[in-house]
Amino acid sequence: GIKPAALDMVNDPEVKLLIEKCLAPASERPSARELLKYQFLQHIDLKEQACNSLQLPTLVPQTSNLEGSSVHSDAASVTQ
Repeated sequence: GIKPAALDMVNDPEVKLLIEKCLAPASERPSARELLKYQFLQHIDLKEQACNSLQLPTLVPQTSNLEGSSVHSDAASVTQ
């Protein structure tokens, strides 16, 4: 297949090789288990990275329940 032009911007030869292997036809592509054996991936704590990437900022501030109101009762009054 045709390699993406951005691949030329990858300077690390090991990273470039990994990307090229991932872009290979499915029948030639290594499994995820095989790809994880690459040395530069061995230095990354994948569990820690996965947990860190899941820490998303709170975009909607938490609000306290106002006296006498609730989300469910408001929703019910709109639909009735």
